[in-house]
Amino acid sequence: MDKKNNQAVALLSFLTMLAAFFVAPMTSEAATVNYTKVADYVSTWYIKAENGLHWTDEGIYMIKADEEPVFCIEHSVIINGGSGFTPSEMTSAEKERLSLIAYYGYQLNPTAENYGVTQHIIWQEYGDTLISTQIPNYEHQKAEILSKVDRHSTKPSFQDQTIELDVGESVTLTDSANVLDNYKHLLENSANLKVEKSGNQLKLTATADSKETGKLKYGIASAEKIGQIFVYYKPGEQKVVKFRLSNAGEMNVNVKVNLNGNVQIKKVAEDTGEAVPNTKMKVEYNGQTKELTTDKNGLANLNDLKAGTKVKISEVQASNGYVNRGEVKEVTVEPNKTLEVTIKNKAQQGLLKLKKTGQKAVSIKEQESEYGPLYQMVFDYGPLANVTFDIRVVEDIKVGDYVHVKASSVIATVKTNDKGGVIDMPRLYLGEYEAVEKTAPNGFILNKTPIPIAFTYGGQEVELVSQSVEAKNEFQKVNLEIFKNEEIIQE
Repeated sequence: MDKKNNQAVALLSFLTMLAAFFVAPMTSEAATVNYTKVADYVSTWYIKAENGLHWTDEGIYMIKADEEPVFCIEHSVIINGGSGFTPSEMTSAEKERLSLIAYYGYQLNPTAENYGVTQHIIWQEYGDTLISTQIPNYEHQKAEILSKVDRHSTKPSFQDQTIELDVGESVTLTDSANVLDNYKHLLENSANLKVEKSGNQLKLTATADSKETGKLKYGIASAEKIGQIFVYYKPGEQKVVKFRLSNAGEMNVNVKVNLNGNVQIKKVAEDTGEAVPNTKMKVEYNGQTKELTTDKNGLANLNDLKAGTKVKISEVQASNGYVNRGEVKEVTVEPNKTLEVTIKNKAQQGLLKLKKTGQKAVSIKEQESEYGPLYQMVFDYGPLANVTFDIRVVEDIKVGDYVHVKASSVIATVKTNDKGGVIDMPRLYLGEYEAVEKTAPNGFILNKTPIPIAFTYGGQEVELVSQSVEAKNEFQKVNLEIFKNEEIIQE
């Protein structure tokens, strides 16, 4: 940069550039600006702001504001540097394009030569005409930079598309616009996908840790390259600019993941709703079969199944004391949900068939004796009606951990009919009981000995086990003594 002092030219340039830029005042501390020669490349120009003045730059000078590289936007205005440069926000229409030139020309690869190339392009953007330059391959470098600037707003061909994936499924997106490789910074992965990026291909994989919805966002620029553009100005000095991009240059892909779902099998007792542990269940899905056993809470879980999977559930082995009714249920797995499938088991029960008999006179037997015919009554056991029993619990009646009846409780009082069988006998849960006779018919002895009754598990396919008991009552006996006096007739 030539530092020739030309007050008239400087004033004209200042007025021209003031009209071109509208600078909004910012509240910020003043900066220190300095410059250093970094290359000896000589360039010659016609300066637009000076009505085509022929100008020679005797080398490349890198300008810095508070030690950060900035660029000159008043080509022929003198700069002496030092403190007291006031920063303001740049508001001109050209700022976006100039920021892109600074980004692609220098900020991505900050070398002295790239700084010189970028500064030359910026001056040309303001209308200066480059006559000659010693910068090697300048026109080629300029063309590459401006090509990147022009393509900066070009999005990948799958921009804003919605990608739907199942857990474990992958999709590879190929960018037909051939710009994906420019998007190097992952800004957002709110669906928590596994992302693999190579050149113009983007491979997305949904995992068990993925979210149901989200967005994948890449940016061209990193966060430190984004911000406000500041113009630094000090009366009598040229303006210099610290360029920043207004945004990262983002591309977006919307994501929907069909998350895996779960199936929870719940076994409960039909009559109490209590959990039924130790039930062996069979699940069939996708051509495979598994067996699960319910835990102490009556639960068995089948996790991480693909949404839409159809699951068939059946019972293999009922828990001890319960009946397997062969119930089969089918469900379809839903994404990000746990489907609860409740299958009820009925506790096996017992039926007591109690018959009461007693001795009764059924016939008279005639027998000859030395005294003549002897008649003897014949007794046999027959059904007794109107005998009442208490059905008493010997030990706590439990199904699983649930206590249905406490020990010593009387759960029913029953009576025999004309055929000697008890009527209105309830069904009993498995366990130990006793029948205690309360009343006996007239003429019969009350049998105070409890009759033991026990119902044991009859296997998972039996709903009702039974026990037949016959109780006998003895006929009440009477000792009868007959005294016979011989009659003597006196003649």
